[in-house]
Amino acid sequence: MKRHAAAGFHNDLLANFPFFFPDWTVMWAQLKATLLAGHRSRSFRILLIFAVGMVGASVLAGTFSGRQPQTVMLDVSISSIRMIGLMMVLFWCQDLISREIDRRTVLFMLAYSRPRYSYLLGRYFGILLLALGSLVVLSGLAVLMAGTELLGYKQALPPDITKLPVVVMMLWLELAVVAAFTIAMTAFSTTPYLPLVLGGAFAVSARLLGPVMAYLATQTADASIKANFAKLVDLIHWLLPDLSRLDIRGVALYHLPIPVAQIVNVSLQALVFSALLLWLAVQVFNRRQFES
Repeated sequence: MKRHAAAGFHNDLLANFPFFFPDWTVMWAQLKATLLAGHRSRSFRILLIFAVGMVGASVLAGTFSGRQPQTVMLDVSISSIRMIGLMMVLFWCQDLISREIDRRTVLFMLAYSRPRYSYLLGRYFGILLLALGSLVVLSGLAVLMAGTELLGYKQALPPDITKLPVVVMMLWLELAVVAAFTIAMTAFSTTPYLPLVLGGAFAVSARLLGPVMAYLATQTADASIKANFAKLVDLIHWLLPDLSRLDIRGVALYHLPIPVAQIVNVSLQALVFSALLLWLAVQVFNRRQFES
């Protein structure tokens, strides 16, 4: 009797606090299944098309640049990497989670006597690994483009490629936040494409939050705009993280020092926000009723 009570108490802890008592074996199985499903999907063909487009856009931008073509190419490449990574993460969340819930194929995985959170967290970490692999491939292309001398022009101060891994890791952290938000919306939503739309809207709004706040803090900002939107922007700032602070591409483009304090601060905020979203998603998903 005591053994059964202890087992029931342990299962309750697993269901309510998965981050402290995770079932790593089941999560690892879900992670591998996510990687395999992502490999079999059309995502890598889409990634190849995006990579070719990124190279073409970078070359065109550097060719038509009056000065510092290598810096311009790297800048365009980083922007392309962020956009491609964002689209791929949203695509994977839609294809590997929302579509399975809509088609009820998730019932086959939830039929086993395993905690439901292992499915969500396994999918989440699998999507993050897929995103990391995509960022590594795209950043490798960006390094090749940044080292190319266009039209025989040799830039006096080329970009610092050695700091690019730090920039890419911060972009990966941004994608982790977006993925956590999209999965949280998937746990709530009963409409297949609503998490995809809300995830994209969150990524854009959280990215624009910093520039909007910086504009409202300037003296050149319109007084009526400040009066009407300053309080609203402050409220949003308390609810959403400022993803623009994760963009530190200047350290690679212009040889700026790495802002260690800013990286630590914004990384902690992003990780805490992602953990809260995943905890909320787990709580909702544990109580959700699926119709067969």
